[in-house]
This record gives sequence, C-alpha cells and structure tokens, in this order.
Amino acid sequence: MDYRKIYREIGTAIVGHPMEMLLAAAFFLIGCCSEWVPQGKAWDLFNVLRYGVGLFVLTHLLHTLKERTWAKIGYYLSPLLAVVVCFVHDDCPGRIGITLLLVQLLYLWCIGEKENRAFTRTAVHYVEAMAVSFALGTVVCIALLLITSSVYYIFELQSSVYARFIEVSAATGYGLAMPLLFLVFDRQKEMLRGDGKVAHYLLNYILSPALLAYTFILYLYMAKIAVSASLPKGGVAAMVMGFVSLLFILRSLQGFLAKTYYRWYYCRASWIALPTLALAWWGTMYRIGEYGWTVMRVYLVVALCTLTFMAVLFLFRRYGRYRTVVLFALLSFGIFSYMPGINVEEIERWSQAGREQTGKEETKDYLSIHPTARPIDLSRYNRMTFIREY
Repeated sequence: MDYRKIYREIGTAIVGHPMEMLLAAAFFLIGCCSEWVPQGKAWDLFNVLRYGVGLFVLTHLLHTLKERTWAKIGYYLSPLLAVVVCFVHDDCPGRIGITLLLVQLLYLWCIGEKENRAFTRTAVHYVEAMAVSFALGTVVCIALLLITSSVYYIFELQSSVYARFIEVSAATGYGLAMPLLFLVFDRQKEMLRGDGKVAHYLLNYILSPALLAYTFILYLYMAKIAVSASLPKGGVAAMVMGFVSLLFILRSLQGFLAKTYYRWYYCRASWIALPTLALAWWGTMYRIGEYGWTVMRVYLVVALCTLTFMAVLFLFRRYGRYRTVVLFALLSFGIFSYMPGINVEEIERWSQAGREQTGKEETKDYLSIHPTARPIDLSRYNRMTFIREY
C-alpha cells in the first residue's frame, strides 16, 4: 500500500475543497460541543447537523459547477447556508428527510447527463463514494470508541468523561472523516465495473432472482385479491414502491454487465410494474377516501405519481430517460413540500378539518393516554390503537 499516495490524495482533497472542509470542521466542533450548543431558541445550531448532508452536497455541487461564474460565487458564499438553516423551525413530520432527498436529486440532475448509460454511471459513482465514505467513517468512529473505552476502563474515569469521548468519536468519524473521505473517493472516477466478479454475481445471481421471486409473490397476491374480492392491505403500497424502484434501478445497471441473463425481464419492466402500481393506487385512494389526507399520504401519492410517470415514460424508448424522472420527482416533491396553499401541511389541515365533528357518528367513547403519574381505569375499553406522530 502506497501511503504517500493516500496522503497526497487527502491533501489534494483538503486544499481543493476549502468550503466543504470548513463545513466538516463545523460539524466536528458542533458534535464535540453538543452539551453547550443552545437549542429551542430563536435559532438552533443543531440544525447544521440535522441538515448537514444537504448542506455538504449543495456546497459540493457548487464546487462541481464552479466553472460558471454564479456557481463560483455561490461556492464561496455557501457557508452562509449553514447560518440560514439555524433559523429554520419545521414541525412537519418527514420534511427534513424530503429536503435531504431533494438535495440528492438536484445534485444528480445537475451533474448527470441526458443519456441513460452516462447518467447511471454518474449516479452509481456518487452512491459508491457516499457508501464507502460512510462505511469508513463508521470504522473510524468504532476504532476511536474502542480506544477511549479502554482508557475509560483502565483508568476508571468518570462516566461524564466517557460520554464526552463518545461525542468526540462520533464527531470525528461522521463529522470530519466521512466528508473528507467522500471528497477523496469522489475524485476517483473509477466505478463498479460490469466485468467484475462482484457485480456479476451480485446482479445476476442474487438481486435479479430475488426480484423475480418478489414479482411472483406480488402477482400471486393480486390474483388472491381478485378471487376473494377484497381490498389490498395497507402496507402493500410501500411494498410496491420498493419493488418498482428496485426493478428500474437494476434495469439501469444491466448495461454495465458483461453477461446478462435477464434482459427479457428488464426490457418489459414498465409492463411488469404498471399492474402492481394499479394495486397500490387502488389501496391508497380507498384509504384516503375513508380517512382523509395526511402529510405522509400526500407524500405517498407523490411517490406513486413519480413511479407511475417513470413506468409510462419507459414504455417509449425515445422518451425514457432517468434524468427526466429525477426532474419530475424534484419538481413534484418540491412543490408539495414548500408551495404555499398546496403544501402537505395545508392539504392535511384542509382534509382533516372538522373530521372530529361528525354528528351521530361521533360517540367520543375514546380515551387519549398521555404520560401521567395517576392511574387510569381501562376496564370499559376493549381496544387499543397505537397512533404515530400524527
């Protein structure tokens, strides 16, 4: 192993990406000083960590595009984004996750090319760099934890000191090492090679057969529903979304394999996906009609719209482009997340308004349990339902 080459790559990454490393230093310092970081006030410094991946990817995107004057200026002003997010207060469940997803989609759309093979190559390289840097960052964190645990045990330190060791280890592994390693690996333009044995066995002998089995199970379930004239279960929509997403991801990777055994299957991906999407739409719309819209149901419908758009688009060879699907997802999720009047919170508020006042149907024979010290008599109730954040 040539350590000089490794050190040279790390040094090049640090010198060539000053704003990304400034953000990484901020992640590290906030993670180490979490006990003294103010929270719950007009501004929240912990938002820099909550939105950390998004901030880093946006900054790196501006660095990638900095041949353009506006991007170069934006790159050197990008640390101001960290200041802005400190004043963000968003109680909408799931919107932080959607925001981080949109940043990834924006990055792929901006750096990806129109042609499917080139776009897939870029996307795979990005995912590989993220995955490897996360894995190695985890290794760094665990190694530091092992060392500090030994010091804590041998020298019988106070538990508060050990807690600080844990914070510093996590901040070093995920706040400092992971961003730096991503910059190092992102500079390497090598990617998963189709003629490699790992890719060959993984795609041809593990993932594709598993997907075929999954297809059989879903179609068997559709036949059961048709025979019994019953409604699909509530979790089927999530199963279908996972199935269709994996189907088109594996379809995009077939072009990088030296030998393919399932071309006949992936060439018909749209025709295979559309009946399962119809099943998901049926169950979803029935439940929305029964129980109204919620934040998560709006996002579910937007996701189903995106997957359906992709399946229909790829029916036509001329128009089937992954970059177009990314743009569609970017716009649709962005509109329903942030557009005033039609965002997810407004739709939920409009749909659920007055549902608790339903006249004769409202019996008010229920009990809402909150953390309390007093005993509660449950003898007259015969059913308990767990309700999540909503």
